[in-house]
Amino acid sequence: MAADVEWNVFFADDDEDDAFLFEMAVKMTHPNCVVRRFTNLATLSNAFDQTRLTTSIIFLDLTTRPVSGMDLLVQIRQIGRLSSIMIFMFTGSQDPKMISLAYQHQVDCYLFKPASHDEWVQVLSHAIRFAKNI
Repeated sequence: MAADVEWNVFFADDDEDDAFLFEMAVKMTHPNCVVRRFTNLATLSNAFDQTRLTTSIIFLDLTTRPVSGMDLLVQIRQIGRLSSIMIFMFTGSQDPKMISLAYQHQVDCYLFKPASHDEWVQVLSHAIRFAKNI
């Protein structure tokens, strides 16, 4: 896929600091990506109505409120037009049971939130490059 193609990066995270770091890291490494934050399935679904699905990636934080990232994952996978979108669980939880559950619910990749800005940049750069090459 061409480097200048606009990609839509959707993410659900209720932490303002993490949201800022996420957006800054994506913009630094993939300036042609449009970052869109959502808080519930209705917001995500409306945003998808206005975008090209083939150039979209979703990042979910496990502990997002009011609906958890795991619940959003399950709901997204049940919607036919969204079921094939690449989804990354992006969280601080390293609980093996949660990791296993995420993969049972068809998450494509489970990533741990980085501790530093440089790590945010590196992790998100690799994740988006991976998704674009699939």
